[in-house]
Amino acid sequence: MIVLDDVTEFALLDELRSELVAVASHELKTPLTTLRMNLMLLGEAADAFTPRQREMLEAALLGCEELGSTTDELLDVARIEAGQLRLDLAPVDLNNILDSALRSLRTRIDDAEVRLEVRRDVPPAIVRGDPTRLRNVMTNLLANALKYSPRGGRVLVEIVFRRDGGADGPVTLQFAVTDAGPGVPEPFRDRVFEKFFRVEHHLDRAQEGVRGTGIGLYLCREVVKAHGGLIWCEPAEGGVGTVVAFRLRAEA
Repeated sequence: MIVLDDVTEFALLDELRSELVAVASHELKTPLTTLRMNLMLLGEAADAFTPRQREMLEAALLGCEELGSTTDELLDVARIEAGQLRLDLAPVDLNNILDSALRSLRTRIDDAEVRLEVRRDVPPAIVRGDPTRLRNVMTNLLANALKYSPRGGRVLVEIVFRRDGGADGPVTLQFAVTDAGPGVPEPFRDRVFEKFFRVEHHLDRAQEGVRGTGIGLYLCREVVKAHGGLIWCEPAEGGVGTVVAFRLRAEA
């Protein structure tokens, strides 16, 4: 028995959605940049503001930065689907990229009130990669871990050597982030890397305060794939929390 389904309508809808994302993101970029610049100029006179006014300005600037980050992600989705994602490859140290990602997330880490533990046994950790794209991947994985970990929980970040395929196999570098959240059910561990997929939409329970577009992990997968690497999701040791990790071939 052969069953044939006509998916033309679904394909057209997906194409229209992709075009809408690309156009909307591009049109948002210029006014958003103008708004951010105006807020930064306003911040230069913040000494004359009341504490409440400074707090509102900081919140507005943070919101602008988050919207800018989301817009950049949507533009990257459009580039990936158009086959126009370009990598600026060079030997880079994953330790330095991680330090940069952690600096950019310092405020979020403090606000999340989690115990951040960083382990690295690889000085230096050299791969051939695009530092900006890899920084975005690390930032996305760290931001996800902060979202899903409860206050007082632990977020573990590791950079370690791995050898694939036995003693004669290639040496790879593994970057992994472990959160203390509710975990990802087994049927969804591959699907979390799909575009616009959110686990919360497929479960009865929903974690309060967890927001997202569902494109962060999709972008991570595409960037890692473009580097010739592998990314995956698995349960944390002990069954509490989730590990999201990627591997790239180490440079000699």
